[in-house]
Amino acid sequence: MVSLQDERVIEKIKELAEAGSFSQMGEPNELLREKEKEIEKLQQEIDSKKEEISEYQIMIHQLMRKWNPILMNCKREEQIIGKQKNFT
Repeated sequence: MVSLQDERVIEKIKELAEAGSFSQMGEPNELLREKEKEIEKLQQEIDSKKEEISEYQIMIHQLMRKWNPILMNCKREEQIIGKQKNFT
């Protein structure tokens, strides 16, 4: 019986063999250029997403700075109200 991991290894070997066939046919440069373009495009997408995440982190930080004092005041008011209820 062949395990899933074995199947993956077999699949990888087949891919490498096919790549070897391409290189013998004189087309590896074309395939390589395609893959490099694909990688470059994906890297640009990753960089774009990193920038987007950074912008969201800045926005969250600004909102936390804005809302933290308000939330602290609400918490204090709740504590005061709670103490007042205990006295009555």
